[in-house]
Amino acid sequence: MGVPTLTLLLVLSIVRSGVTVTSDAKGCGYTIVLLGSTGDLAKRYIWPALFDNSLQLYTHHLQDCQEQRLVIFGASRSEVADRETALDKSLVNVKCKQSDSQCLKLLANFKESINFVKVKTSLDFEQLSQIIRDRYEVLNIMELGRLVYLSIPPSAYVATVDHISEHLKPSGLTWLRVILEKPFGHNLSSALALNEAISEQLEEMQVYRIDHYLGKFGVQLISNFLAVNSDVLKPLWNSNGVQLMEVAMEETLDVSGRGSFYNANGVIRDIHQNHLTEILTILLMNPISDHQTEKFKVLSDLFSPRLHHTVLGQYTDYQKHLQEDGLHNHSNTPTYASVALYSRNPKWSGVPFVLTSGKQLSRRRAFARVIFKQGVVTGWTGRLGCPPEIHFLIQQDGSKPGILISEHFSSLELKMSTTSIDWIKTLYNDPESNCLFTHFEPKADITSNSYISLIGAVLNGEKEYFVDSECLLESWRIWTPLLEEIDLIQPHPLLYSADDLPTLEELSFHGIRRTPPHTQKLENPFQDHVTLFSANSTFAESEQIKHKIVLANKYELSNILAEDLLSVAVVSIDTHGSFHLALPGGTSPVLLLGSLSLDYQHSFPWGRTHIWQTDERCVYPTNQHSNFRQLADHLLSTVPIPYLNLHPMPVHLQQGLCIHGDYGADFYQKQLIDFLPEGQLDYVLLGVGSDGHIASIFPFYQNVPKGDKLVEVVEWDGIFMNKRMTLTLNCILEARHIGLVFIGENKRDIVQTVKRSFDSSLDNSGEQLPVLKLIQRAKKEQLTLYIDQSCCQ
Repeated sequence: MGVPTLTLLLVLSIVRSGVTVTSDAKGCGYTIVLLGSTGDLAKRYIWPALFDNSLQLYTHHLQDCQEQRLVIFGASRSEVADRETALDKSLVNVKCKQSDSQCLKLLANFKESINFVKVKTSLDFEQLSQIIRDRYEVLNIMELGRLVYLSIPPSAYVATVDHISEHLKPSGLTWLRVILEKPFGHNLSSALALNEAISEQLEEMQVYRIDHYLGKFGVQLISNFLAVNSDVLKPLWNSNGVQLMEVAMEETLDVSGRGSFYNANGVIRDIHQNHLTEILTILLMNPISDHQTEKFKVLSDLFSPRLHHTVLGQYTDYQKHLQEDGLHNHSNTPTYASVALYSRNPKWSGVPFVLTSGKQLSRRRAFARVIFKQGVVTGWTGRLGCPPEIHFLIQQDGSKPGILISEHFSSLELKMSTTSIDWIKTLYNDPESNCLFTHFEPKADITSNSYISLIGAVLNGEKEYFVDSECLLESWRIWTPLLEEIDLIQPHPLLYSADDLPTLEELSFHGIRRTPPHTQKLENPFQDHVTLFSANSTFAESEQIKHKIVLANKYELSNILAEDLLSVAVVSIDTHGSFHLALPGGTSPVLLLGSLSLDYQHSFPWGRTHIWQTDERCVYPTNQHSNFRQLADHLLSTVPIPYLNLHPMPVHLQQGLCIHGDYGADFYQKQLIDFLPEGQLDYVLLGVGSDGHIASIFPFYQNVPKGDKLVEVVEWDGIFMNKRMTLTLNCILEARHIGLVFIGENKRDIVQTVKRSFDSSLDNSGEQLPVLKLIQRAKKEQLTLYIDQSCCQ
């Protein structure tokens, strides 16, 4: 390893920090505490990266800082008996050419800076703090910064961060930066809990979450290329110009030796939620704006994908490899996944972003490609079947990272990065597609160790290529529903071998796909009263009750309900020219709204659909508890529904929130009378609350509307707000169709009470459950109960 030609990150960090070394100190120092210093990750990547960065210290001098040092502590949970042996094992991948005398001298200095310590208990951390102070006193240098690298299992993060906060926070102007390795949680709730626990001890500016892909030259090349060509590409970089984006990471490795970890996580948690999502955000964000702000905007616009947007696969030897690792139960964990994501941002309307990754495939590579629509580049004539394309080569065995630009763009004079890198430009004829590209690759060798640049960036306080807390939680928000759906349904993945790759690539290329059929026998708690209805069955009725019941998991329910709404909408529009739908707030309809936004964005008759509210809390529309804000965030902002077809409840008028003198309820009632054909809503959807309430019917509130009253303001000691505007029970019962949704394990007792109400042999007069008032009064074929299976387990 020779002296690299990297930016003087450590030099800049001292200049930017504004720290002046005291006159009695000989120099400056950086402390690095590497927890998990004997692990595989540390040996393969972290120690070599630390040495590469140390070269900058030992070969450059700063004003007011005559000597620069790294003070390194390799920490592990056990004592190091022999320092030389520990050095040899830890630095097995840190090498110099024998002819490079300067590198060999610097390596000797690097080894001298390393101290091995046992760090296991709180007392150990306290003693390490004293050791660091003593070391700087002996060296007579000033500590500029302290970096603590957690190359340890994520399960130990919280306890370790507590110890760091208590014992290793430096004093004065010395900075503290803590590096965490992925995974950062297992789903949204665990990521939230981890983030909250860490934020109690450390400030966000002190936390650096490493996704090593963000340090790869090929990934950073994407943002640099898009930045220098932003003016040229801006007219094309949208749904008018782009047909498809694909981000892929293919591996030849299997899971042998790490089956336990992999089986608990699968390919989506391992690759899609972090590496592929991060690369996608770089492709979609404004490259010349603040990275973290832009990444968050991109992520917040992405829909959560569903199972029917996904192809799942498992390589044929997976079960055998699990058994070799001591796991003997059959597993449906996917080792391959191709998932189509979509954005609610109108700029990217309808463009599929296909994220693909798999184990034990025919080749090892990672790439991002943008395929444009034919004719988007004017004045070009060439080979048939060759679409305009920009292909970013992130990594591939035997090749350098680079860019392939199809011949369509030859007239646009696209530039490479403005850095000092020299580029080799060649013509490339793709043997698979027979399409012609211009191939750009760097002239110099590019290191595959992305930790070199990332650790240097941490020392320099640059967070551009790290994962901040907001973006992390948004990413988990995107992927958690799909992961829950897979865990719940346990679909059987397609079996594949490396030779099957072309078939899988074909599946991954066309956006929305369907998973293999999966059936699951559900136990029906209503079997004495009514036939079980599922997505593939025909509704039937028992003679004992008059309502339809659909029992399925919550994801299937959202699909079935969306299909039902479309059916009713088509009939309503055919009958009287419009479809009037009343929607509730709360958590029950969130999955449904996502299905309508994503799967029916263009196929639903939004132009003739009117959206009403079943009830609204008496809060401002910007309040997080506003039902209309929820409808806007999850549905109305993403579908092409006319503005005049939206009918929010007027809870905020001239005098305040739900003030009697504003006559908001009367105004909404007049709107209903003026707009509704024959005075009837076509469909009213209601979500059942954890206490059994629905819109207009609350615990201990007797809804007895006066005369023909359709809307009123009620007072109720509820969970969030005690005052609401709501449709009356009479108004709801006049609707042509009513959907009643029970979702969540906390509705089990409610479902059991509903079940008892169907048994005519029981005396239900004592039941106080509010929702029963609706069930008992609804007409035959008017009401459908959509019941989440978890309510019945």
